[in-house]
Parts: sequence; C-alpha cells; structure tokens
Amino acid sequence: MTQFLYDGKPLSKDYKAIDISWLKPTPNCKLCRPTDNYVCFDCEMKQVQSKTNAIYTDCCTWVERCTES
Repeated sequence: MTQFLYDGKPLSKDYKAIDISWLKPTPNCKLCRPTDNYVCFDCEMKQVQSKTNAIYTDCCTWVERCTES
C-alpha cells in the first residue's frame, strides 16, 4: 500500500488514489490537446476539484479519503 504525503506529512491510510480517466480536454484552452486527449494541469485541477473532494499529494497523485459505509 502506498503512503501518500501532503505538505510533507503522511496522510492516513484511508486515502486512496482516484481514477482520473474521465478528464476531458477543455475546448477553449490553448494548452489542452483534444487530438490526443491531453488535459493540461490547470484544466485537470479545475475538473477534479469541481467533481471530487480529492487533494493533490506531494508525489503528484490525486487522492480522496475513502469512507466505509
């Protein structure tokens, strides 16, 4: 199991990496490339933060706290 760091501090083990395969290039962005489905980091950040509660870790991974129901 991966230990994620945020601001240099370890996160609890209930954080899991999220799947970001749903991201789409923003049509009016000059950095995104729809031809090869590349999403620039600014657009990635906006999309992830608008749809999830994920945080971006020190090791460049989006993670979200998993809650058992």
